[in-house]
Amino acid sequence: MKIKTLTYPSIFILILANSIPILGIIFFKWDVFSILFLYWLETIVLGFFNILKMLAIGKEKALPLIIFFIIHYLIFNGVHLMFLVAIFAPKNILSNLWFLNLDLIFNYLKTVIIALIPLFISHGFSLFFNFLEPKEFLKISIVKQMFTPYKRVIIMHFIVIFTSIPVILFKENIIAIIFLVILKVFFDILGHIAEHYNLLKKYQKI
Repeated sequence: MKIKTLTYPSIFILILANSIPILGIIFFKWDVFSILFLYWLETIVLGFFNILKMLAIGKEKALPLIIFFIIHYLIFNGVHLMFLVAIFAPKNILSNLWFLNLDLIFNYLKTVIIALIPLFISHGFSLFFNFLEPKEFLKISIVKQMFTPYKRVIIMHFIVIFTSIPVILFKENIIAIIFLVILKVFFDILGHIAEHYNLLKKYQKI
């Protein structure tokens, strides 16, 4: 299987889905936290599809590891959200020292849900086109698959978060926020290709 098989049409759909936030920035004045909250929600979506991959690999035997994955993935993302809130969120998002203002969080959710749905579809398409259809679930252990999202998520969010700091210093200039989105898409594409290409290289002649 050639590398172009990995890049079409799944990466085309990935780019299309990731273009929605740019429209939100231009026409609806989304701020940095809206973008970062959207990408945090995408991390949850990534975990959901990883559970489906683990099921494809281990069937009913995967359930204990899936429960373990859900617990530590939720803890990981809970801490991640607190970090985003502490640094990038509006000050009034905390109702007091320990609790989030759920009304404001829900408003952010309503704002970005239109962009989250295409991202969900993009990951679902990738699940079928790049994992189930070429039978990648036969080529990877369930333990390795369980930890697969972390590498991609950590690298992507490390880049996005540290790029967001100068964006804020530029007072959330619209060009700077769009650049943040483009950078995220670029590393998303690299992560997508690396994840699937490594499996193909290991088990097939490229």
